[in-house]
Amino acid sequence: MADEHLKVIKHDGWTETIFPNGGVLREGNTPDYMEREFYGRYNPGAARIRGVHRLPLDQEIAKARKLLAQEE
Repeated sequence: MADEHLKVIKHDGWTETIFPNGGVLREGNTPDYMEREFYGRYNPGAARIRGVHRLPLDQEIAKARKLLAQEE
């Protein structure tokens, strides 16, 4: 990515870089209100995969054996 496509805004004590795809990089001592806004929306549980169903081990083994038998 060429530097001419970046928008760099220098604030008092911190720098904000805006990328062409909309990404924002903040470096330095960002203001407290920005940190509260960012971490207030932080939800690590949102990244978990929900609804994945797994069979008990013996059923998984039987299923695998059945699939292997079909392939032969």
